[in-house]
Amino acid sequence: AEALWQQLRAEDELLERFQRGGSSSSISEVEASLLRFEEVLDALGKQAGTSEKCQSFRRRLAEHRTVLQARQESDARERLLPTADANGGERRRIAPKASSQDEAERSEVFALAGARDKMRDELQRMQYVAENLEGSSKTIGATKEQYQTYDSKLADAAKALGDLKRKTEEDSRYIWWSFGFFLAVVAYIVLRRLKVFAMIYYGASFTAWSGSTVAGVAQGGLSTIAGLYQQFCELLGIPSAFDVQLD
Repeated sequence: AEALWQQLRAEDELLERFQRGGSSSSISEVEASLLRFEEVLDALGKQAGTSEKCQSFRRRLAEHRTVLQARQESDARERLLPTADANGGERRRIAPKASSQDEAERSEVFALAGARDKMRDELQRMQYVAENLEGSSKTIGATKEQYQTYDSKLADAAKALGDLKRKTEEDSRYIWWSFGFFLAVVAYIVLRRLKVFAMIYYGASFTAWSGSTVAGVAQGGLSTIAGLYQQFCELLGIPSAFDVQLD
């Protein structure tokens, strides 16, 4: 790559000397130099990281071509204009006038070439800015799509979390009911194994029997007392309280 850069600089110096008029190279040699200049520049343009340098040399190539074209046109005009008579006399007075006109045209060509290069650079800069803006717009659009995707996923996650919470509460309630039923079954089995139910049954039966026995004894005692009271009242000849209540 360094050899190519050196060759490119050498060709540029040669063309620069031709442009200033300090080179004795012919038009064909300059054209060959321009061709080599362009080939080397194309070879360097394919390498990475050389775009800025290549752009500068491309502008130089355009200037050299403009100068060569102006020189060719000037030579063509000089060949068309007679510069001496057939006998080798003096040059015609139109030669200085044509030379000054050529210089003016050449200056005008250089000015137009410079303006064209500036406009080309400005156009390239605007294209570069437009490409950057387009890339930024695409990046913003992609970021917006990602945010929308994240928002959708977040909403789905919140919905799934709510469903999971509700199912968890239902499962907890079922678990507590199942645990209570399990404790009741265990208590029933333990009490049955310990014959607590039998003891409770026998105790209740004994209590009921004892209650009925006491009630019978009390009722018999009251009947006996009531009979004795009636007999005592008959012996005394007074009415009993039971008779008064009956009347």
